Amino acid sequence: MLTLPDIFTTPIIALLFSAMLMPLLNIVANRTGFVDVPNARKIHSRPIPLLGGVAVYGGVIFALLARGPMDLGLALMMVASFLVMALGVVDDKLDLNSRYRLMLQVAIAYALTFAGVRFHFFPFEPLDHIVTVLWIVGVINAMNCLDCADGTAGGTCLMVFLCLAGLSIVNGRLFVAQACLAGAGAVGGFLIFNFPPAKVFLGDTGSTFLGLMTAVLAILADPTPTTDWQLPIAPFALIVPVFDIIWVHTRRFQAGIRSPRELLSSNGKDHVPHRLMAHGLSKRGCTMIVALLSALAAGGVLALASGQWLIAAMAAITLSSILWHIEEGADVYIRDDGVAIFRVETPTLPSPAPPLVVGPLTGESTLRPTSARALHEVRG
Repeated sequence: MLTLPDIFTTPIIALLFSAMLMPLLNIVANRTGFVDVPNARKIHSRPIPLLGGVAVYGGVIFALLARGPMDLGLALMMVASFLVMALGVVDDKLDLNSRYRLMLQVAIAYALTFAGVRFHFFPFEPLDHIVTVLWIVGVINAMNCLDCADGTAGGTCLMVFLCLAGLSIVNGRLFVAQACLAGAGAVGGFLIFNFPPAKVFLGDTGSTFLGLMTAVLAILADPTPTTDWQLPIAPFALIVPVFDIIWVHTRRFQAGIRSPRELLSSNGKDHVPHRLMAHGLSKRGCTMIVALLSALAAGGVLALASGQWLIAAMAAITLSSILWHIEEGADVYIRDDGVAIFRVETPTLPSPAPPLVVGPLTGESTLRPTSARALHEVRG
């Protein structure tokens, strides 16, 4: 039973544990080589520790265990999260082939669906399993893709967790709300160190774990439908990372990457954070805008769940308008090294005409150069 004190103590416990664990893990990461080294597709300029996700996981699991026994669905989620996190640790260290990484993610997602964590879209259950696997694996990789700038994945997850917590309380799914609050607190502790300029990264360890956790909680936050078909609301809280991964791969396909294998393993600087920075925003401004986009999505979901259709429509229109503006006048091209780059096309302006200066004695207009020396000669 989730009481009023739990609403405050659960995220605080997770935040404190995550924040206290972070400096220790940074030391371990630096000594063992778990650092993100700058390269052509990165935007940071120095090696950054990669074990921030372990601290987030530790904060979540500690806060949940401190509250007592877990629901079966949450226990399965945390076991699956540990497996995904362990896969992320190996990937951060060895840079696994994307094909093997994807196969293992699919296997973990299928195990969750057969354990009962799934959507209820169709009267034919196997289709529900397929949709659920696509959703879980898609969100895992979408969150990993969004984690390309300081604070963007963390800020997005914070908004998603808070949204799902509110939705779960409304739906009477209190055990889900408790996990969401723990996730929000743990991510808050991480953001203390990840807000630009970042001192630690989530790494694949943390981004894939948070992707799986948010994907599963979005399934569990909605009540199990009593009819054969019901459109879930909670998954729309993740519209920003889902939009990003779909749109990015669409633009890369249009730019010339045709092979499905190459498309799935492609990378580059063309995600939403990169697009914002291409429009001139700083890293902090980029982080705040991505968090704002996620807050709009979260607000729209909560408004929709409470029957406030007008507010939900306004949030959807505002979110769509901002995303459309980010894409306006831009293109994606593939460099020779295979990295996709987002490029904003600015109109070419004509060169300004030289200033018209009136001669001091004759009154005749003459064209003069604009150098400081020339202007001094005219005035003298």
